[in-house]
Amino acid sequence: MLYIFPDTNVFIHGRYFEEVDWSALTGSPEISIVLAPSVIAELDKHKNNTAKKVAQRVRKLMPRIEAIIQNPDSSKWKIIPILRRLPRDFLDQHHFDPKDQDDALLASILQFNETITTEDQVLLITNDTGPKLKALSLNIPVRSLPDEYMLPDEPDESEKKIATLQKELDQYKNKTPLVTLQFEHGSNFLEVKKTFEIKSKQEYIDSEMEKIRKEYPEMIFRDNDSIMLPTGQRAKIALFRPREEQVDTYNTELKEFFAQYEKFFASQYKQGSFIFNCCKIKLVVTNTGSVPAQDLDIHMHFPMVLRSLRKIVFPSLMKSLHRHISHNTLLICARRFPDLINFRR
Repeated sequence: MLYIFPDTNVFIHGRYFEEVDWSALTGSPEISIVLAPSVIAELDKHKNNTAKKVAQRVRKLMPRIEAIIQNPDSSKWKIIPILRRLPRDFLDQHHFDPKDQDDALLASILQFNETITTEDQVLLITNDTGPKLKALSLNIPVRSLPDEYMLPDEPDESEKKIATLQKELDQYKNKTPLVTLQFEHGSNFLEVKKTFEIKSKQEYIDSEMEKIRKEYPEMIFRDNDSIMLPTGQRAKIALFRPREEQVDTYNTELKEFFAQYEKFFASQYKQGSFIFNCCKIKLVVTNTGSVPAQDLDIHMHFPMVLRSLRKIVFPSLMKSLHRHISHNTLLICARRFPDLINFRR
C-alpha cells in the first residue's frame, strides 16, 4: 500500500483529488490518501478565504471528503484522516516547530511511517520548494503534482471585477485629449542661424551720409559761369546763373537737409538692428486624442537674455524728412528716400 500525503496547495490549486489518476502518477496500484491534521486545519481556515475562488473551492471540497470518510465505497480512493495531534516530545525529538505548517505535515508523515509495515510506503505530494527540501533531508519520498493536474489561473469574481474596471479606465483614458506642443513642421526644437556681423550705428550713419553728400554736394558761386554754344564758343548767360544769395540759401538749407538725414539713418539703423536680432517662433498645437481639448493654456519661459513679443512692434522710423528747403532748392536736390539697406560690414 502507498500512503500519499498531499499538502494543502495540492487540494487548492490542483484538480479535484478524485480526478487525479494517483495510481498512474505514483506507479502503485493500491493508494490511500492520508490527511494530516495540519492540512485539515488549513483547509478549514480557507473556507473563509478573502479570495472567493479559493473559499468556494474548499467549501465544495470538504463535504466531499467527509462523505468519503463516512462511506469509503463512494469513491475510488480511500481517505484516511489523522485526527490526533502530534505529541510534544515527538516534535522536540526531531526539532520540529509545531507552529510551522510544513514541519507539522512532515512530523505527521514520520510518525505515520512508524505505524505501517515495511512493505508499505509513504509519499509527500507537494509543488512547493520548502517542503520538498525538508522532506529530502528527512529521507521522506516526495513528488510534485504534474502541470496537467494543476488548475489554470482563472480569475475569481473580484478579479474579474477589477479587470472590468481596468478596461473601463483604459477606455476612459483613450477618450481624453492627447495634446502636444511643437514647433513648425513637427519639430521639438528650433534651430536659429547666427546673424552676420553688422556695422556699428556710427559706421552705418557715416557710410550712408557719405553717399548723400556725394549726391548732393554744396554749391559754389562762380561769377564767370558760361555755357557752350553750338558754334563751339562759350558765352555768359545770366539766366542760368544762380545768384550768390541763392547759393548761400541752398547751402544753408542743405546742412539742415543733412541733419535730418542723419536722424533718419539713426532711426533706420535702430529698426534694422532690431530686425536682425529677432527670430520668428511659430508653435503648433496638435491633439491626437479622441475628444477636443478645452481650456488649454500654454506657459512659456524665456531666459533673461531673451524677450518675447506677441506682435511685431518695430522701433519708430522717420516716415519723411523735414527738409526745410525752399521750392526752388527742392527742384535742385529732390530724391527718393533710401530703402532698408544691407547692414553687413
